[in-house]
Amino acid sequence: PVTPLSARMAWAAAFERRIVAREHDLVEAVPVDLGKPAWETVTQDIMGLVTSLRWHRANAGRILAPRRVGGAPWWMLGQKHWSYRLPVGRVLVIATWNYPLQLLGIQLAQSVVAGNHTVVKPSERAPRSQRILVELAREALVECGLPVDMVTSAEATREAGRDLLERERFDHVVFTGSTAVGREI
Repeated sequence: PVTPLSARMAWAAAFERRIVAREHDLVEAVPVDLGKPAWETVTQDIMGLVTSLRWHRANAGRILAPRRVGGAPWWMLGQKHWSYRLPVGRVLVIATWNYPLQLLGIQLAQSVVAGNHTVVKPSERAPRSQRILVELAREALVECGLPVDMVTSAEATREAGRDLLERERFDHVVFTGSTAVGREI
């Protein structure tokens, strides 16, 4: 069963509130993972992610709404056809390290707002910050009464991504990285 869009929008709002409330923890984790300064984490990761969550909440209803399909041939006179946007199912997000909160957070938000169950394979270079982000996403699911298994996480190792792809079935894979690794995937 597809989770109602209103519940997914509530999740996006709860996720945003948690990110803002735990900004300090996120700002402390990114320098430990990557050595980025706090101002860079706030301006390039957290602000971009919060802005994206707000955009998704404002626009998802319109983007995901059923659309009437026009242009029917004359022999279909009187018929109405609709296009529906439905979740694809299970999505694997193989997270990148360079913008550990912004990129993973936006990809996670797009997947969950679309109604998918999402598995995150955190980057081995940003395990602390991405672990906190996934934890916040799961807490927001609980707050909104959504199944907590809509967002799950794997180990933050190189091998974990390969293992997931070999062992499990995914309907969509999100990967940001090198062309060589993308071809392997």
